[in-house]
Amino acid sequence: MLGVGGSFELIAGMTKRAPLLFQRLGLEWLWRLAVEPRRLWKRYLVGNTVFVLVVLRQYLAEWLRQIQHGAVVKEKGKLAK
Repeated sequence: MLGVGGSFELIAGMTKRAPLLFQRLGLEWLWRLAVEPRRLWKRYLVGNTVFVLVVLRQYLAEWLRQIQHGAVVKEKGKLAK
């Protein structure tokens, strides 16, 4: 599966791009949210928040696993993972 987002609408001229400042700052998504809040609020605010929380949970779980299992052990005078 290939995610293209609003690419087809942009190419077809149905949607205008964000101002250059938003594009350069990587905030084109914020511009789209401001322009179409009813359609995009749930996708951006809820969906992205859930995604970030899942990624953080996975990262923290791995970090804790490494700490609990002694990821850095002294072996033959050297530090090894």
